[in-house]
Order: sequence, then C-alpha cells, then structure tokens
Amino acid sequence: MEFRIEGKQYDCIPNFKFREEQLDAIDFALGKLNCIIGLKPGLGKTVASLRVAYEILRRTSKTICFILCPKEANTAFKKEFRTKIRLPYSIMTTEEKVFNNKGRFMIFNYSNLDYMEEYLIKCRNNGYKVFLIADEIHLMQSPDSNMSKRLKSMRPYLTCVIGLTGTPILNALEGLWRIVDFVCPGYLGEYNHFRYRYIKYKKRTIRMGNRTRVIEEVQGYQNLEELKERLKNIIIIRGISYNVEFIYKTCSLTEEERKDYEVAAKGVFESQDEKHIPARLHDLQRIADGSHHLMKEGTTYSKCRLLVNSLREIVSRGEGVLIYTEYEDTYKTLGDIIKKYRGTIGY
Repeated sequence: MEFRIEGKQYDCIPNFKFREEQLDAIDFALGKLNCIIGLKPGLGKTVASLRVAYEILRRTSKTICFILCPKEANTAFKKEFRTKIRLPYSIMTTEEKVFNNKGRFMIFNYSNLDYMEEYLIKCRNNGYKVFLIADEIHLMQSPDSNMSKRLKSMRPYLTCVIGLTGTPILNALEGLWRIVDFVCPGYLGEYNHFRYRYIKYKKRTIRMGNRTRVIEEVQGYQNLEELKERLKNIIIIRGISYNVEFIYKTCSLTEEERKDYEVAAKGVFESQDEKHIPARLHDLQRIADGSHHLMKEGTTYSKCRLLVNSLREIVSRGEGVLIYTEYEDTYKTLGDIIKKYRGTIGY
C-alpha cells in the first residue's frame, strides 16, 4: 500500500479531508522523521502528527508512539483519537491514568515526566522502539528548566522525535538551537559555534555588590539567510494568509474619565523612580478599559460605549465577534457590559 494515494488523500481516516498545508507537513515528517512541524495555530498540527504516527507504526513492528503535551492539550489529542484516528491509546497523566495494552499510543504531560520516563524504560527493556511526538516543543527553549534537562537525558532512548509548534522562534535564537538539538542532536553543531555564527554580542561589565562581572548582551543577528536554508531541512512552516482589514475606532474621554486618567498618569510624569513607570502604564490602560478601581461601579465609560456600538453593527450583519483582553478584571467588566446591553447589541 502506497502512503500517498490519488488526490493527496490518506487511507486511515475515512471521510476526512486534509488541507494542503497538512499534507505537506505529513510528507515532510515521513521523509525526515526527526523534524519540527511548524503549522500555524488552527491548521491542525494534532491530527497531522497522528497521521504521521499511524504510518510509522504501520510500517514498523514493536514500535510505540509517545505523545508529550501540555495538560491543556489532552482534550485535543483525545478528541482526534475518538473522532478521526479511532485507534486505541493509553493516557498516563496526573489527572488521568488509563492503560490500554492493545494500543500503541501513549499520552503524557510535561508537568509529570516521571510517568513517561517509567514507561520509556519499560518499553526499551521489552525490546520496543519508542518515537516521540512533542507538542508545543518550544517549551524546551529554556536550558535551565528541570523539564528540559530531563527530556535531554531521555533523548538517547528515543528512536526519533517529531516536534510540534506554531511558534518555532520565541525570544531568542539560542532557544531555537536547543529545540532543534533535542529533535536532531548535532544538526546545528555545537552551541557556542552556533551562537557566534548567528548572534552578535556586546560585552558589558556589571557590578554585583563588591564584585564585577562581564556579561554578553545580544546586539543583533547575522548570517540569517544561511541559517534559514539550514532550517528548511528540519522545520516545515506553513500558514494561511488572510485578507484582513484593520479598522481603527476612537472615542474621547469624558471630563470625569480624564480626571481619573490624570491621576493614573502622575506616576509617569512626576515620579523619578523608573521602576514605577510600568505599573502606571498598567493603570492607564485599565482606566481606558473602564476597569480600574478608580472608576465608578456600574458606570458605562466611553470605550465600553464604543464597543457596544461596534458589536451592534457587527451582529446586525450576521457576523460573529472575538474580543481579546489583557486583564482579568477587563474580561469580567466586558461580560457585565455585554449582559447589560445584550438587547441593544442584538445578542
């Protein structure tokens, strides 16, 4: 049986049609094995990775697939097994322990690696090969975390690793080196060679009590086109471009709101202590959101009125709305506002 069949479709998931981006990722992973699938959020990394795992298990005997994910992703993986892959699996987490000796898939969580290490040893002692699907693999970017160290110690006992992430690069290239080196040890060379090849540093002396210490600060990057070409062989990144139209709406503060805003701003304009500035900026944002403790409870402020009117326009067109907030109290305030004006909004 050929893996890829006519129409770029696969045989183990009846009545399910993969997207082109998923098909690209599946073929890439099966050709590389040790690699990172960088499908952007919403493109179905979970089901694509399970389709890769299914094919690897079909081709090889005495092989087990470990799935390592944040506990928040347990539901997503279980759903795909239940509705699409439809194969038996075991789950060994702090919250749930169900062992199925007929299954060749096992789900573990980053928050409790003891279970994974225990079953990894058992599998190896009984002659089974183990390959790993590591969801949200960018969680390994910190070299100092106990999680990263433990996983690194298990790597020699894993036949191959397929990493999943929507964000391969977070804050620094050093973190990218660490996740690539876990997936395919040695691929990007030694750590220090990688650092000085692609990162520009500047030395700075800092004082620590009575002692001084020289540290390296990142000043920029270099040879990035070379690095990009190298990464193409181990990371596949796919996304969807949307024709998004950004509409910016503004509203004026009332006199009462302006007074509150000026109170919150005093720390920025009058304080000489810079450490207070972030806290004051935080207060300014919450004043604008109408969720600061200075605001009068039960009053609908300008920004909220603008939001209500915008929601009404959108709902009247038969469209849905997603609202993103930064603070939990803003989230609660918005809930109260939407309930209060649901008739006006048409919700």
